[in-house]
Amino acid sequence: MRLNMKDTHEANLPTEENGKLEETKAPETTPENTAEEVVTNETTDAEVAAEETSEAEVKTDEVAAGEETVATTGKLSKEEILEKLTGLVGAAADATRNEVEALKQAYYKIHRSEVDELKKAFLTAGGEEKDFVAPEDETESKIKELLNVYKEKRAAILAEEERVKAANYALKLQLIDQLKALTESQEDFNKLYNDFKDIQQRWKEVKAVPQEHVSELWKNYQTYSEKFYDIIKINNQFRDYDFKKNLEMKTALCETVEKLQTEPDVISAFHQLQKLHQQWREIGPVAKELREDLWSRFKAASTIINKRHQEHFEGLKAKEQENLEAKTAICEQIENIDFPALKSFKDWERKKIRK
Repeated sequence: MRLNMKDTHEANLPTEENGKLEETKAPETTPENTAEEVVTNETTDAEVAAEETSEAEVKTDEVAAGEETVATTGKLSKEEILEKLTGLVGAAADATRNEVEALKQAYYKIHRSEVDELKKAFLTAGGEEKDFVAPEDETESKIKELLNVYKEKRAAILAEEERVKAANYALKLQLIDQLKALTESQEDFNKLYNDFKDIQQRWKEVKAVPQEHVSELWKNYQTYSEKFYDIIKINNQFRDYDFKKNLEMKTALCETVEKLQTEPDVISAFHQLQKLHQQWREIGPVAKELREDLWSRFKAASTIINKRHQEHFEGLKAKEQENLEAKTAICEQIENIDFPALKSFKDWERKKIRK
């Protein structure tokens, strides 16, 4: 009877081996961290959509980090995997789920291979399949313990992030109420303007909120920000000055992104682009007639860099597929060898694997 490895060994493996490492849903970044902190209706529908899409592009950076880890784990020994996993668990706040998953899978690949070899030796020595029992691996218990510690740490980290999000939501509601009060106030303009700038700064400092409140908060904040300028009518000296400075800064960002298109290091260019997007969002509005063209220029240059980044990883995947096919061909050659017929050194020489 052919023995399925799951029948003999799967019971010794942790539940994580047969599926992805479970984890509480990771915190999502919000439009407050990405869209421009504007004081007039600068952000068009197209730009809002583009800004929200850029959040997904930022997340590909984490996926890329996981792919890079997968590419290197195949060269590690069990002891090296244990050492690397210990380091990741110690810095659970910075370790990505993909990195931990890659190390776990790499360990069990080695572990299964070792068990297969032991089983073959056992059967060669005359043992029966039903009598084979895989020996306990001391490293495996340490791996399981580290995975459990990682899950506990991540759960605690995510719980704290959710608590902070709830507190941030309450703070932003207060800021919107304060902003609304400004639009209804008859106080001195200079005081109102300073209060408005203070609210803007505090809004920018309060980061993530629960995802279900993101749209509502952002729309209300934008509405009262726009209303403030409409009511106070500071579209002369103060606004013109702000528009001019903002135009200079955003034009400089466009030029920087366009230069990044020729950056030889695709990954470095992608990282730099994320920082430039954050700077763009933190800069205020420009004159209405310039907004669409300026954003289109910035977006077009960004798209080229994002496309190069995507093509880079698609190329890596294609190369991995080529390697897989080449190794599969070698395995098939080995499987077709009639080992009992190899009686001499010359017989083995004639059966050398042809690359």
